[in-house]
Amino acid sequence: MSSPSAGIRSPRAPLVVGLLLLLWAMHWLPFLFPQSRLWGINHLLFAPLWARIVFGIGGLCLVLFAFSAFRDFANRWFAMVAEALFSEKPLARWLIVSLISVALFWFLRPSLFWLGDSYSVPVNIGNDIPTVFKWSEMGAIFIAHAVAQLFPQRGAEVGRLAYAVISVVSGGVTVFLLFTLARALTEDARQRLLVWCVLVFGGWLLLFFGYTENYPILWPFIIAYIYSSVLYLEKRAPLLIPAILLLLAVVIHLQALFIAPSLLVLLFARGRLAKFYHNNRTLVWAAIVVVFGAGIYNIVRLYTHSLEFMLAVIPLFKGRPPAADYSLFSLPHIFDCLNQLLLLSPLLILFVVASGKWKRPIFHSKADQFLGLSAIGGLIFLCTIDPKLGMGRDWDLFALAGFFPLIWLSLRAVPRIASGLYPAIAVTAVILVFPFLTSQLAEQSSLSRFEYLLNLDMSRARTGMHMLKEFYAENGQPKKADSLDSILRQSFPEYTLVPLAYSYLESGDFSNAHRLADSVFRVNPYSNEVLVLRGNILVQSRQFQRAISDFEMAASLGQYDARILTSLGSAYGHTRQTQKAFDCFKQALSLNSEHWEAYEGMAIIYFEVGKYDSSLVCIRKYIAEDGRKPESLMLAGYCAYNLGKNSLARGYFERYLSVAPNSSYRERVENTLATIQ
Repeated sequence: MSSPSAGIRSPRAPLVVGLLLLLWAMHWLPFLFPQSRLWGINHLLFAPLWARIVFGIGGLCLVLFAFSAFRDFANRWFAMVAEALFSEKPLARWLIVSLISVALFWFLRPSLFWLGDSYSVPVNIGNDIPTVFKWSEMGAIFIAHAVAQLFPQRGAEVGRLAYAVISVVSGGVTVFLLFTLARALTEDARQRLLVWCVLVFGGWLLLFFGYTENYPILWPFIIAYIYSSVLYLEKRAPLLIPAILLLLAVVIHLQALFIAPSLLVLLFARGRLAKFYHNNRTLVWAAIVVVFGAGIYNIVRLYTHSLEFMLAVIPLFKGRPPAADYSLFSLPHIFDCLNQLLLLSPLLILFVVASGKWKRPIFHSKADQFLGLSAIGGLIFLCTIDPKLGMGRDWDLFALAGFFPLIWLSLRAVPRIASGLYPAIAVTAVILVFPFLTSQLAEQSSLSRFEYLLNLDMSRARTGMHMLKEFYAENGQPKKADSLDSILRQSFPEYTLVPLAYSYLESGDFSNAHRLADSVFRVNPYSNEVLVLRGNILVQSRQFQRAISDFEMAASLGQYDARILTSLGSAYGHTRQTQKAFDCFKQALSLNSEHWEAYEGMAIIYFEVGKYDSSLVCIRKYIAEDGRKPESLMLAGYCAYNLGKNSLARGYFERYLSVAPNSSYRERVENTLATIQ
């Protein structure tokens, strides 16, 4: 890839070193404002004392780069390393570095990642069949489950182990692929080493220390996609390779879609489409404008008609409950976007400044267009997708969004910077990511920062507070658990009102149950929990059509929640919408084959349509695994009775009468039992 800035004067050494020192000094600023919204640079507040000392020494070392003698000394060593890593046939050296990285990632990994899902998700992956809670990451979930099946353990232990293996291996592959990418994108060994250092030592590096989440596995596919795309643009690879890699990335995690526009550059770069574009430029751009307009129209239509889409993006001017002050143009969101970029790409400011005034078009080559479109897509993704838990806790979701602007700007800026400054920039890349890594790899530091983030976004912290309460309760710290329980009761009305409403429902007090559900709904109308509660109350009150509306809304907010689909299927069943009920139960079981309530619902539907053999299979499965309802025994008895299996029917009827002596169906069952005796 040729330099986009050849012939443009390089920034002076004092300016670059001064900017590097400023970036270093920014990390001390939060000590003056410890409770401020500076979560992108406040890691020293939580890092261990030794890490602060090392970071301070690193800053003093940066001062030495202001002196030409030290820069010359460092540059000689930098050039030697660059030549060793990027000389001819360097694959063996790259492999060694990657294996060393794998060892470091594995042995330095902590037992829990509070920014990840170490405490809540591993149990699900350790199950025989995992439950899909987020449909956008279904591919990653099933890969993690497949890895978990390779180990003899079950439960949370094997879940953490599976995620750790995926994370560490993904990290080693990513480190190796970044070598290939740096070599493909630059022409000088020292530039290649600098670009490699900058791309490796970003905030995303934490993803590879055994991180418990569904994002690390995406990185090798994305880096391979970029590399193969560059090769295609240089006529050294077929288009099929990047196309397949992008498709696999999207299957693993839907967030990879933000990179998809870059595929257009590849499609029109070579071959027949390139010739067509050259001969019909006006027509192609007219089509692009039409498609873009149609896309905007569809986005507006989805925003006004699709509740799920509306809740996936940040509202423009006014936030939604429970975070009414969080919108696209609100100060908290703007600050969060800046914090995110500082966390993920600490050197981004340097490269923006060093890029200077471009004398050529912004996209000066096909490769530049490819990377630029990916960077724009990443920034749009970062700014518009709603972080459900608060952006500081959802940093991993946006890690790739910060990667593309960095790679694009660094490739523009690096050729403009004097090569003697490369060692200073590489060292700064390592120093600036150090506080973030150390504050998260040390368990107590990670826990302290997690508590800070919860307090920073209290309106969206219920899930984290509850998880933290369970952690303290299980680890012998009841006072802290009780304190968090008190905060939950005071800050989140649904925390106490929803269980109270269910207690009213169980006692038959539908009026009070409905009153409480409506009061919580007014506070947070987009809560699945509240919608399901109100739907259950309406079912018990035999207001089935209104219940269906609530369940449908809940299902649209959580499409892949088997529990919601089962409740919706039951409501459909009450209104004789048999096919819809059947579809809901079937989808619920496809997501979680151990969701036994869905088997019970299927059994009822099969019974009503006269398929007694299928009904018997389903209800017996329910009884064997989770047969808490006496009515399931009665249903099994009537299935067997209608199939002429009198002995089996008698056994189920007798069991039913023994566990439900006061049932209103007792006389009916006794009369049926008399006919087969």
